Amino acid sequence: MTQEKDQYYGVVDEQVDSRDWLIADGVNIPRSPRGTDSFLLNGATQYPQYDVAKNSCTVHGAMGAYSDLTGYKFSVDERKEIWQEALNRGADPSVGWYINSAVDLVREWVNKNCPVQVNYYRVMLGSFEHGAVMRLGYSVIGGYRGNKTYNLDRDDGVLDSTEFINTTYGHCLRWNYSKGDEYDRVVDNYPYRNTNLYLLPTANWQELVKNNVFFKFGYIYLIKNA
Repeated sequence: MTQEKDQYYGVVDEQVDSRDWLIADGVNIPRSPRGTDSFLLNGATQYPQYDVAKNSCTVHGAMGAYSDLTGYKFSVDERKEIWQEALNRGADPSVGWYINSAVDLVREWVNKNCPVQVNYYRVMLGSFEHGAVMRLGYSVIGGYRGNKTYNLDRDDGVLDSTEFINTTYGHCLRWNYSKGDEYDRVVDNYPYRNTNLYLLPTANWQELVKNNVFFKFGYIYLIKNA
């Protein structure tokens, strides 16, 4: 992935931990407490990462998914505290961090500081299980490789294309249920021309993963003992 300093949104690269719990056949996932569209029902939370640091998208994507699940709203001071801990653990303020590391850090922080404790699971993007967990009300944290063409494509509110050549940045965001089976919702945390929310045709998931636009894996939080 080519890096362009003034457009690098905060993901170093995709990294997975073989110890992660993987959602696959036989894993029983309960419906989210707030139902299918937890994002809207829990306040449609968006956290502009610039409030904390330019390249802090990994922790903000994870915090956003926790807010979608529980309704908890992180203060700016709490977000800064979590990002500082990310820096302590190796995040690079000029580049960013790894999504799986951020998901684990936010899990640790909320389990110490919030009333609702969670575990996290990894899911293969574009799989049946991925679509199923979003329709159960969970936000999936993940990443993509973008460029100027990607940005222009989403400007009308829908990401239509499935291939973007010569990508220039990596970024973390989250996806959740929207508009039945035709579209899913993309929730960003990076202010860009007021398109922090846009839609993705559900039919395009597998091609976006195959073409290395979207990463291979995403993550969800599940409430402990739910």
